[in-house]
Amino acid sequence: YATMICDCRSDVKREEEAAEFLLHRRVDGLIMMPSGAEKKVFDRFRKSGRPVVLIDRRMEKGDCDGVLVDNEGAAQNAVKRLMKKGHKKIGMITGPDNVYTARERQRGYKLALQESSKAQSEQQSDLKDTKLLADGNYTIAGGAKAMRKLYEDNPDMTAVFISNYEMTVGAMMEINDLGIKVPEQLSVIGFDNVDFARAVVPRLSIVTQPTEEIGQAAANLLLSRLEDKDETSDKTSDKTETTETIWLKTGFVEGESVADIS
Repeated sequence: YATMICDCRSDVKREEEAAEFLLHRRVDGLIMMPSGAEKKVFDRFRKSGRPVVLIDRRMEKGDCDGVLVDNEGAAQNAVKRLMKKGHKKIGMITGPDNVYTARERQRGYKLALQESSKAQSEQQSDLKDTKLLADGNYTIAGGAKAMRKLYEDNPDMTAVFISNYEMTVGAMMEINDLGIKVPEQLSVIGFDNVDFARAVVPRLSIVTQPTEEIGQAAANLLLSRLEDKDETSDKTSDKTETTETIWLKTGFVEGESVADIS
């Protein structure tokens, strides 16, 4: 198989154009990381009988195979690490509400707070009153803007969890521009990219995704669908096809960006 790659940069229109382009090129299957909840982008692929595998995202009503990581658990674990170090005012830079991963990571953040009786009495009200959540739109510029807003709205915030790689880059740039010392003034846990985490001073503590495993699992899943299709191409069957979702675990790399204030 030859591989064609389209980078749509989370632009829905470009995503639709890329899907249409690949459909006309008569590709055998599609591996896709959709930008939002709309599934019309790949409906024509499904209707044509060509397999679609989603990675990192999940459609609300999409009948597709997928490879996902435990985003909720990853965020929950990150926030609990901060809480164990004595942090109570914990901000979060979130992604767009229409993106599955963003919703899951925000849910994990809130679950971590709810597990603590102290969090229930103090931090839940903080979330409502002092706006400890800021949308960074999964971009570098959005991460920088969200970081500034969080810091200005919550001067007593002691820690922040940034839930995406691009936003982590932007937030760290803004932290440097604001002259905030990490971790003395603000503890930080970012998301993904070990190389970037090592390049930052001090080294960032980050949630990591099994990127290579995700790619391998998606490719294997697509290939298995293509093989199944070849085997049944000359047969007639009324059997309803069931979809498969492969779940992978995230990791965590400990850096020097979290202070113990307990």
